[in-house]
Amino acid sequence: MASSPHQPWCDPHECTADFTDFHPDASPATHASRWYECDPPGGRQAVEVEMQLVEYVDDPHPRTFIRIARSDFEDRQVFHLTVDQGHAVHQTLTEILAHATSGRR
Repeated sequence: MASSPHQPWCDPHECTADFTDFHPDASPATHASRWYECDPPGGRQAVEVEMQLVEYVDDPHPRTFIRIARSDFEDRQVFHLTVDQGHAVHQTLTEILAHATSGRR
């Protein structure tokens, strides 16, 4: 039995690795997880942030990235971090948020 080329986190609705027809995210072909919304509840945010895991099919040294999309009513920007960078960002954000929320009641 052949093993699947898809990562366990790959979302069939987001994955474009085997997609042959037009798809807005088809170039380059990627394995992708679902989009995770990073906006707090309580109404529409002025800036929306979403994240997902991606792996590019044609990457000569396959590795997983964290794709971060930041958008507002005028623009959308997409950034990619390696998983190692994601761990460093997580550690830094944890420290920053601890400082930001300390003493607040």
